Amino acid sequence: MRLRSIARLPLLSFAIVCILASAALAQNAQPDFSGTWVLDLSKSKLAKHATPDAETLVIAASDSSIRIDISFSGGKESHNWILDGKEHLRSELRDQSSAGQVFEKAHWAKGVLITEFISRVSMPGQAVDGIEPIHSTERWSLSPDKTTLTRTMDDPKQTWVYVKQ
Repeated sequence: MRLRSIARLPLLSFAIVCILASAALAQNAQPDFSGTWVLDLSKSKLAKHATPDAETLVIAASDSSIRIDISFSGGKESHNWILDGKEHLRSELRDQSSAGQVFEKAHWAKGVLITEFISRVSMPGQAVDGIEPIHSTERWSLSPDKTTLTRTMDDPKQTWVYVKQ
């Protein structure tokens, strides 16, 4: 009888390891933001002097990148973030008085998408060569029922709430 109990121990250990591994994978699974989202101004908290405008996001996500197309009354812009936490060049500025680069970077942190915009500009020939870099961070999170996408910004402090269409 005792031999049967000992023989079951490896099988029981294997089952426990499988359960723990699947729980760990579920915790590391990133939410899927894919779809069309419309800004809900009634739930959003915009900066004091912001002029609210209708806005629609179309999001396409994969394991390694996320693309967000933003449409608003003044036009459209697109962001394609690579989800590796490294800076990726978005654009360069070069003219007679200044030069600069704009970088974007993104990564997941506990189910929240962190996106960053970094701008570095230099002005050769000025008394102080260079301008303080612009660095803004946004946090994107999905509600448990997957119907609301929240976008918080640090500077100025704002919260934009989108509803899935």
